[in-house]
Amino acid sequence: GTHRPARSRVEQFLGQLDRHKKFVSFLLLALLVVIAVPFLFHFLHAEKQTFPFFPHSEDDETRIRSMVDEINNKNLSWTAEYNHQASLPEAVMEAHTADYRAIDIEGMGTAESVDHRMNVDTDNHLNELADLNLTLPSHFDARSRWSQCWSVHQIQNQGGCGSCWVAAAVSMMSDRLCISSNYTQQSIISIQDLLSCCEYCGGCRGTVFVPLPFLYFKLRGIVTGGSIGSNEGCRPYTVESTCGTPCPPFFSQKKFTPKCERKCQPLYGKDYESDLRKTQTAYYIRKELSSVTEVIERRTIELAKRDLVTNGPLYYCTTIDESFLHYRSGIYVFPHVNTDGRLSYGHCMKLIGWGEEKGVEYWIVANSWGRSWGENGFARISVNFNFWQMSLTGGLW
Repeated sequence: GTHRPARSRVEQFLGQLDRHKKFVSFLLLALLVVIAVPFLFHFLHAEKQTFPFFPHSEDDETRIRSMVDEINNKNLSWTAEYNHQASLPEAVMEAHTADYRAIDIEGMGTAESVDHRMNVDTDNHLNELADLNLTLPSHFDARSRWSQCWSVHQIQNQGGCGSCWVAAAVSMMSDRLCISSNYTQQSIISIQDLLSCCEYCGGCRGTVFVPLPFLYFKLRGIVTGGSIGSNEGCRPYTVESTCGTPCPPFFSQKKFTPKCERKCQPLYGKDYESDLRKTQTAYYIRKELSSVTEVIERRTIELAKRDLVTNGPLYYCTTIDESFLHYRSGIYVFPHVNTDGRLSYGHCMKLIGWGEEKGVEYWIVANSWGRSWGENGFARISVNFNFWQMSLTGGLW
């Protein structure tokens, strides 16, 4: 056979070096796999987590659970439940620096002058309501009265944006559009369009003047658009809701407001201008002047009920505190527990009905925090809750 000379020491050294390189490479690869697997697992299971989630600290959870227990031990007309998604970080809240009455409304002057113009619609409408010959029932629910309106049964999820004022407004507008058309118009008015294109209304930081959405709806109009992921209508909602129900105050900042694009999504098949809907009137159910507090309260409540039973749901705004985030069921009343002043802010919902239970009168409202909150997304709130901070607004086609 052929004799093969022994390898030189250099060749032997190079061979050993090559084997060492392969071994080191294998170790590095194994180490990378060990490091990467948890990140890959997190990515696969949380790929939609586009917003940061703020879990409660141990101290916060202990404090909130104590608050929940205190509420439930009071035997109130409602039950609280610890909501682990109701995050309360140290929020960077954007201040409203402008006086809302100085806001310029396109083609109409300042908000103050528009406010005066709304008085005409308001006075006319309230007089018509007062003249109606009707007997109010002890219980009323728009979901039963106008059950064929798809929108009246829906619960919005405002997601990572302080857009409760938009969600409640467009939900109410959608209901009234359906009701006034005798069920022929089942379109959903777009959160995205009102939120992004009405610059003087506000944005993800909230609104500064409750009637502004309705003034915009009357003056400019709003297109259709469904919830996130629905691809329904001209401009569907694009704000994610993976940050909680409700999402923390961190998202109540102008920078989270979507960009205004006055064009429809490509699959809709209609142009923006032809899809606009408008209301003919915008009005308050306002507190009438009287020297007797009880008279003002009863008159306002009666007018609201007359409007609701005749024309459909109303736009309901009030001030809430931290306990409301942990509402589970029952008739919400102020619990008078220590919340350490952690959270108190204006919040808007859709008013859809009323009732009475064990001597407590209540409103039925649709919230915008998804289905996992409250009574499947809805709540019952005492009629007398924060009456003097309550605002009711509406509009007619």
